[in-house]
Amino acid sequence: MIKTRKKIIILSVLMYAFSLRAIVCFADDSRGTISGFSLRQAVGARSFGMGEAYVAISDDLDALFSNPAGLAVVQKKGLTAMYFKGLADIQTGFIGYVLPLKKEKESSLAIGLLSLHGGIIKINSSDGSSHSFNAQQDYIGMLSYARDLYGGFLVGGNVKLLRSTLVEEYTAQAVCVDLGVMYRFMEKNLNIGFSLQNLGTGIKYIQEKDSLPLTFKGGIAYKLNFEKEDYTLSFFDEAPARSNTFPGWIFSLEVEKPKETEFKGKMGFEYGKYWKGNRYLLRGGYKLGYTPDTYTCGIGCEFKEFQFDYAIGLMNDSDFLHKVSFTLRFFT
Repeated sequence: MIKTRKKIIILSVLMYAFSLRAIVCFADDSRGTISGFSLRQAVGARSFGMGEAYVAISDDLDALFSNPAGLAVVQKKGLTAMYFKGLADIQTGFIGYVLPLKKEKESSLAIGLLSLHGGIIKINSSDGSSHSFNAQQDYIGMLSYARDLYGGFLVGGNVKLLRSTLVEEYTAQAVCVDLGVMYRFMEKNLNIGFSLQNLGTGIKYIQEKDSLPLTFKGGIAYKLNFEKEDYTLSFFDEAPARSNTFPGWIFSLEVEKPKETEFKGKMGFEYGKYWKGNRYLLRGGYKLGYTPDTYTCGIGCEFKEFQFDYAIGLMNDSDFLHKVSFTLRFFT
């Protein structure tokens, strides 16, 4: 009787978790394990606001989820916290730290921890009792290194350790790596980036081992300045002495190919302007090949060492997803 009840509970949880996976991934039909969608999360509000067309940008801690090679251009130490609450009570959080290595030209080391809570599921038994369980709890630890090999050719790698628990009882672990490259040219205003994500061991909860969601990404990003005499730094560099005359655009295109599904497309933009010593940002994006196709938009504000980003995505005619990020940069 007890074993039968456990089987019913596990079956219910699996069905529940798969439905959560579909919701979080905007009904993306990518296949993989239940834990696979936690490896596919891009929790940063900046990248989400740009439609996640980020593989050729990746100039902050969002690079841990898109292209680790971009971390090489980070010039200031930074601490970032991100939070995302989806539908069906899924909650995803992330905290990370990036450290530029001053002894080497354009290289950085970063660490991060992602936590995904799959919500509470309640099971009513035939004897009238009820039980509540955490449907799924995932933790992913990340360690990344990136550097500029020569002349704007960036390389980077990301090691991820996944620990996933279903219904508070069945636990599985997996190890995987992300590899990324990026090339900057045309005075560092044009970037091309590629990444291969989740290359590693499978994951097994009970008996059968499932593969991880191996994904290839490639993209291009272009930086457009209208007043270069007021802003002559590169695509990823720090702002000039808080110029309030800077109008700048970033346009980005990306293709994504999960192992088990067709190609998907992403596009996005970011517009930034300095005003009275602070930087204000407006973003928009579109994800093609998803069900349904998804529009996103977002805003950002930089106040000296502190940055706030917010993004929203339209899932269908009435449902929206929200993401928030906070970043603190250390200038000493």
